[in-house]
Amino acid sequence: MSEYGVPDSLSSGPSDALPAISDASGDAPIFPLLQNNGAGSPLSSEAPGGPNQVGEDDNDDEPAVAKPFMRTTSPDPSARAVPDTFDDRVPDRLIYKMHKFSLYETASRYYIVGVDVSEKRYRILKIDRTTEGAELNMTDDKIVYSLKEMNQLLDTIDDGNRGTGGIKLRCTTWGLLGFIKFTGPYYMLLITKKSTVAMVGGHYIYQIEGTELVPLTPAKFKPDTRNTEEQRFLGILNNLDLTRSFYYSYSYDVTRTLQHNVIREREALAQGILPPSDEDFNSMFVWNDYLLQPAVKALRDPYDWCRPIIHGYIDQAALSIYGRTAHITVIARRSRYFAGARFLKRGANDLGYVANDVETEQIVAESLTTSFHAPGPQLYCSPQYTSYVQHRGSIPLYWTQDNTGVTPKPPIELNLVDPFYGAAALHFDNLFERYGAPIYVVNLIKAKERQPRESKLLEEYTHAIDYLDQFLPEGKKIIHKAWDMSRASKSAWR
Repeated sequence: MSEYGVPDSLSSGPSDALPAISDASGDAPIFPLLQNNGAGSPLSSEAPGGPNQVGEDDNDDEPAVAKPFMRTTSPDPSARAVPDTFDDRVPDRLIYKMHKFSLYETASRYYIVGVDVSEKRYRILKIDRTTEGAELNMTDDKIVYSLKEMNQLLDTIDDGNRGTGGIKLRCTTWGLLGFIKFTGPYYMLLITKKSTVAMVGGHYIYQIEGTELVPLTPAKFKPDTRNTEEQRFLGILNNLDLTRSFYYSYSYDVTRTLQHNVIREREALAQGILPPSDEDFNSMFVWNDYLLQPAVKALRDPYDWCRPIIHGYIDQAALSIYGRTAHITVIARRSRYFAGARFLKRGANDLGYVANDVETEQIVAESLTTSFHAPGPQLYCSPQYTSYVQHRGSIPLYWTQDNTGVTPKPPIELNLVDPFYGAAALHFDNLFERYGAPIYVVNLIKAKERQPRESKLLEEYTHAIDYLDQFLPEGKKIIHKAWDMSRASKSAWR
């Protein structure tokens, strides 16, 4: 109604329930779980047969629930010396991405063990669960271990904590979403279930199907039920269902367009440097950005362990065209800036961010092609890939709709008329930065109405674009097309 470009394409995915994780005494969970967590999951605080034994996969397919690696039950005592390890440099980090994690716990620490796709290279992250201060205390030793070396390290930790119960497997996870603190301890949010929704250029993209909230508290910690503020904040977080339309990838930047990702590698090669690190994520589409900040402050390479997630819609389909198979992938990224429910969020804010901003990308690729780049010594984009990007959002003016009454079509009010159109100028500055020029604006709101509602926005928006165009050079001006979609659809049926 009041947006330009293509409409939202947001949908909800399936939701599988997860059980509560109990403490060692078998009592009820000492921390609340997110809404999508319930009973009936294979997760448990310990694997069958104790923390050192893990069953084999039932089949060769990648499971939706992560499983821990096989630990030896009785390692050679003479082999428990400090293992021979090697530093994990940037080229290896780009090739061997960790994709599965096991969370172990002692009385005073959590240990997250990560493994790459080949399940031959392991890393470990140590998190202190006794710190009561404002800062999160965790350490990544940047060492890559073999399976044998990781077993020896965990058994060494087990021996050192015999007096307090040793080391136990808490759960397995597909990734870490970040950390959050209210008035009490820190909590870490884990991905416990996922499903594959697409593959682009050999990179898998996943949808979150289950999460787990783990408090960073000592083993014998008892929560203060009298802290009503903490319980209220946790209740708000409990209402957030992360199994609906949240996506991530281990090796592909889903926050950026295909064009940006391909050009980034090409420019890096031309300059004789390695491609930029994971810190190139577009924060506009990283919905767990706030949760990632404690890890960003505490770790040198936080994105080795934490995965940024986008909110929106991703789907992929295969089409047969004259005997040739093409894959069509749709990625809709919803901005986290000025997002909200319909009627509650309209127009733009003072920074130029518009309500319900969505970037929709359509990628078409021939199934015979995997790499984004054509064969040869130079990184030229493969002609078998095409990407078409559209943007939609609320009209960048100061306007609202009052939904407090019972009117099915609340009146539209222009709250502030800015003669210099500052919010619109900032909005288009951001679009120029993201997409270049010229920008084509397709305005779909009604042009004529018996009782002016949407048409008031059309007139003011046209004035805004005309005003901004006078400061833009030829060839860079905003191209505005007002098309009354409602009138066109009615005339088509006559």
